[in-house]
Amino acid sequence: MKTLLFFLLIAATALVFRTHGIIAASVLFMFGGYLITPWSAMKGQLCVTLTPTEILALQIKSFKKRVPVLQMMGTDFTGMSLRYNQNAIARIRTLGTASTYSANSGGYKNGAQSGRGLLTDVPLVLDQWVTYPILLEHINHIQDAINDYTGVVGDGGYIIGKGMVDYILGLVSSARFSQGQTIATADFDVDGLIAVNKSMNAVTEANDRFMIVNSDVASTLAADQRLINSQWFGEKQGGEPIRVWRNAYGFREIREYVDLPAGTTPALTGVTCTDTGDIFTKTAHGLVTGQRVTAASFSAGFSNSGKLYVIKVSADTFQLASSLANAVAGTALTVSADGTGGVVTGAENMCAFAFEQRAFAVHGGAPAPVTTELAAQFGIPVSTLVDAMYDSETQIAMGQARWQEPGTADLYICPTMIYGAKVGRNVGTAAGSGLDYAGHIIRTA
Repeated sequence: MKTLLFFLLIAATALVFRTHGIIAASVLFMFGGYLITPWSAMKGQLCVTLTPTEILALQIKSFKKRVPVLQMMGTDFTGMSLRYNQNAIARIRTLGTASTYSANSGGYKNGAQSGRGLLTDVPLVLDQWVTYPILLEHINHIQDAINDYTGVVGDGGYIIGKGMVDYILGLVSSARFSQGQTIATADFDVDGLIAVNKSMNAVTEANDRFMIVNSDVASTLAADQRLINSQWFGEKQGGEPIRVWRNAYGFREIREYVDLPAGTTPALTGVTCTDTGDIFTKTAHGLVTGQRVTAASFSAGFSNSGKLYVIKVSADTFQLASSLANAVAGTALTVSADGTGGVVTGAENMCAFAFEQRAFAVHGGAPAPVTTELAAQFGIPVSTLVDAMYDSETQIAMGQARWQEPGTADLYICPTMIYGAKVGRNVGTAAGSGLDYAGHIIRTA
């Protein structure tokens, strides 16, 4: 029966082509093919051209391949049924210690270390839920070719990955990494790389170190004759717009990241200070202990033109310290009198960040299927289907929500991931704790 209908469709298409032209014939053939295709062959598909599996595969590929900075971080994207605000554990590698062979102490077993013990558990909260919804209008999708949509759906994975990197790098600050140094952009050449590597060697050892630099620093590096050769730049750069150096001066990879956050937060204005308790007050200031700031313009009581560090007292009050160590210890600077009109501004001034993979612990993956409970909790239609895919090559799990708009043939697809990140040490803890020494902030001032 299906074969007969197909030949009738061919004949009708040929007749329409002769009488009305190629456009009318094409529309008839596409609609006719759609109508004679059994439902069993169409169900599970989002559209005529791309299946959910194909769409997820494109998005996963773009997620990892088009956002290479993610490959520098300690990531675990294998979760297949995650829930928003769920507590999770990310695991990062730690270095063990060598032992001495002793026949009296078990021979080769002397000093054996558990493989599991060489993995550090890093607790975090899956508090980020990213989506990239796309509307596929039925009539347009029938007319358009599959290649028209391949790039569109693949872009979803890139946007999700890029947003994830921006969020994670936005967490980098003095409050989480105690190590750093100041290098003027004009001086950030090979000598700067050597100085950073030396500073990091003083506190930790690693097989692989990476560095992300902003575009100004990348331009300085690109002008250094010691890096302008086929080994590090010419052949590897090719026609790519983003500058990359590999295996150079102690770093596995140095990569330009045009959106590297400087960490300079908007100024808090109208801050008051009081000599009673050396307290500064600003409603909902949003500062955290260890954050690097400047403070100026107080009418009285406080004057310091240097870089200072926050001691958070409450949501509306804080103190200031002369160093990061003093901030963690709670040793505050003196306020000599009550003052008003102060301006406090975040001042990380970050131009580059050097790190090992374990500076970042990131865990994420696909959200859990929609249940009545989840639908009620997060306002998700129960009719929403959530596909999940794990890609063994990239070791990424990603989800995709899809649903049909009621009363129409229009379809929505929405690649989605739930993830959480732990960066450096816990805010307010001492230097060297947690993931602290795995990162090193380079500032312009």
